[in-house]
Amino acid sequence: LSKTLTDTSLSGFASFNGSALDTANRGLEKGLAGNDVTHNLVMSWVYEVPFGKGSKGLAQKLAKGWMVGAVASYRSGAPLGIGGGPDLLLFNGGNRPNRVPGIPERANLQGGSFDPARDVYVNINAFSEPAPFTFGNVSRLEPSFRGFRYLNEDVSAIKRTYVPKISEAFNLEFRTEFFNIFNRTVFGGPSTNINDPTSFGTVGYQANNPRTIQFSLKINF
Repeated sequence: LSKTLTDTSLSGFASFNGSALDTANRGLEKGLAGNDVTHNLVMSWVYEVPFGKGSKGLAQKLAKGWMVGAVASYRSGAPLGIGGGPDLLLFNGGNRPNRVPGIPERANLQGGSFDPARDVYVNINAFSEPAPFTFGNVSRLEPSFRGFRYLNEDVSAIKRTYVPKISEAFNLEFRTEFFNIFNRTVFGGPSTNINDPTSFGTVGYQANNPRTIQFSLKINF
């Protein structure tokens, strides 16, 4: 459980950081960091399978020496920032819109599940253009509005075959590894610039990799 606050974009601490609304007033930028993750749970385990006891010969060699393991990662989505609005004066960064009270930031989803080919993630009606040459009142990153959660499970199966005739430490290791074994899809962040209403709220990419299976053979000595 964590919370990260900052008054910069974390892309640099120069005097004229382009992300600041007003480079002379850093207080306007204080808020959640872009890499803030409220909840982050990582679990890992390895289990030595008790097979092969009591068997002999080839059957023992095939059944003995197996281990299975897994790493599961679950974390909250990162906070989203809404940009756009009229240009600001010299040395200031991009503007931000005003928040419309009472209008939810997240768009209503059909059937309760997000489909990037059909749905938008952000409700553009929750924001409005500020008056010319004024700052919008939306935070640099919205504290209660986040992107998609990250859910991932990796599983491995390992078979070690010892060859004591060569050395007590000599073994042949065969590994099968499944990355994102359940083939979960984690969507990327939506477009959040109100100056581009056509694409605002849409998601155009996948943030994780699909299921990958790899095999490897290694000699330990």
